Amino acid sequence: MRTLKIKQLIILFFTTNLLFSSCSLIYQDCTVTYIGNDQTSGSAPIDTITYSYGSDFTALGKGSLEKEGFTLLWWNTKPDGKGTFVKPGDKPVLKTNNLNLYAFWVEDTYAKNFKLSINLNHTIQIDKYIGHGVTLVIPESISGIPVTTLKKDALRYTAAQN
Repeated sequence: MRTLKIKQLIILFFTTNLLFSSCSLIYQDCTVTYIGNDQTSGSAPIDTITYSYGSDFTALGKGSLEKEGFTLLWWNTKPDGKGTFVKPGDKPVLKTNNLNLYAFWVEDTYAKNFKLSINLNHTIQIDKYIGHGVTLVIPESISGIPVTTLKKDALRYTAAQN
């Protein structure tokens, strides 16, 4: 007996007088590919798993990717950062057969001084200031993405920052 694993099931019914005259099955496998997006050294991680359409996957870390003066904080579905953001470790649902995730690089100045997150409207929120400077400048944008939100208590000083 042979077992067939169904990846995605699409059933097309054509009816005439409530009788089924045709039925078609389509199966789909999905892959996730990571792209360095202007890295200066290293390689993007390789995901060797074939996923099912509609299943979730765990977004991988940066592998050995490096970009001088930058930190990889997220992946994005578009090379220009105008797609959907995915954080390493997140478990998004696959809604396409072959998903390309491009490294989204953030300047070290910001990545080392702030904990950042992405809002649903594709803007950046500053969650916490983790730097040590006495003077703080809130940037208008980071890597081309507007900064629109400061999380409550993001700038609260604690003794641990001393």
